[in-house]
This record gives sequence, structure tokens and C-alpha cells, in this order.
Amino acid sequence: MSQPVHIRHTVSKLGRQLESMIGKHITLNVAFDILAKKSSSIEEMVVVEVMREVYLEMQERGIHPALRGPHADSSTLSARTPAMALSR
Repeated sequence: MSQPVHIRHTVSKLGRQLESMIGKHITLNVAFDILAKKSSSIEEMVVVEVMREVYLEMQERGIHPALRGPHADSSTLSARTPAMALSR
């Protein structure tokens, strides 16, 4: 598996886990802390921290990620913020 594909897979996997936690009413900060603590590789730790930075920047700019919100569906959830983290 090539490196970009592997990273994309990691971002997608962690994005799904994040969305699942948000769906269980876990706050973003706590969800990121959980993901960081259970990271099984340096790659996962880096992806979690980059995703955290993206979400914080979005909040600072007044953009609220549509995680399990009324305007998000399975076709757009993973295409939004985790993809923004991947672009970093």
C-alpha cells in the first residue's frame, strides 16, 4: 500500500471514530483526547493532532463542522473535515 493511500485510510478510520463519539454526545476535545490516547502508531498520533488543529481553526473562524448534524449525511461527513486534515 502506498504512503498517501495508507494515510488516507488512517484519516478515514479516525474520522469515523470521531464521528461515532460525537454521535454519542462526547465533546470534540474529549473525543480527540481519547483518540490520541488510543493511537497505535506515530502516524495515528500525528493525524489526530492535525485533525484537532483543523477543528480548532474552524471554530476560531466561526465554522462549525457538521458532524451528525441535520445537514450532514454519510456522503458528506467523511468528505468534510477529515479530508481537510488530510490536505495538510
